[in-house]
Amino acid sequence: MLEYLKKDVCPHIGKRPISAINLKEMPDVLPKLEDRGVLDKLKKTRQACRQIFSYAVISGGA
Repeated sequence: MLEYLKKDVCPHIGKRPISAINLKEMPDVLPKLEDRGVLDKLKKTRQACRQIFSYAVISGGA
């Protein structure tokens, strides 16, 4: 999963802290996976992003 995040998500959101990432940016990132036809990867990446952002909110990081 970390490989997916590094390859497909990090290049679009950069090295910003999670508190600086706007959730409205994520819908721009995930369709790029869909365009490549990796739908199984898209689902797993979406779930991982959701978990990361949920943890950030709960822990006070976002």
